Amino acid sequence: MPIDTIGFVDAWGKPGQRFDPGQLSALPADLRRLLVDAFREYGAGQRPATRRTTWGALRRFARFVAADGMIEAAGDVDTAALGRYVLWLKKEGAPRAARGAHAVAFDVLRPLLMWCQRNRPDALARDLEIPWNPFPGRRTHQQPRRCPIREV
Repeated sequence: MPIDTIGFVDAWGKPGQRFDPGQLSALPADLRRLLVDAFREYGAGQRPATRRTTWGALRRFARFVAADGMIEAAGDVDTAALGRYVLWLKKEGAPRAARGAHAVAFDVLRPLLMWCQRNRPDALARDLEIPWNPFPGRRTHQQPRRCPIREV
């Protein structure tokens, strides 16, 4: 069953941004549906530029899943998988991306994973711990923010 295009409206209710879930085809179907749901819900409150950045991070995560070969279902996203993702980002992102771009890719994926944990608690691995700062030297002065829980 295909996932429809993700669409957002502007402040006046007119169609705005559109995203194609087909770009996440490297993800297992259940994980793709889960992250698309998280993006729809979480992205509704984001600015258009932030949505584009978040979508880019989802696409990057899909590339990791394809390269990793160890995530065959949403339940395979556990603490070890995120550790492999951080290492992959460091290796994949360092030579080509602007300084800190790999940290940003993780930073904008984190709230989507947290949304999944809150709203679909049985979908991801139960032992999933999402690190606050997996990139030493980044955000050393900043503490984790508490975000209001948005139930769906």
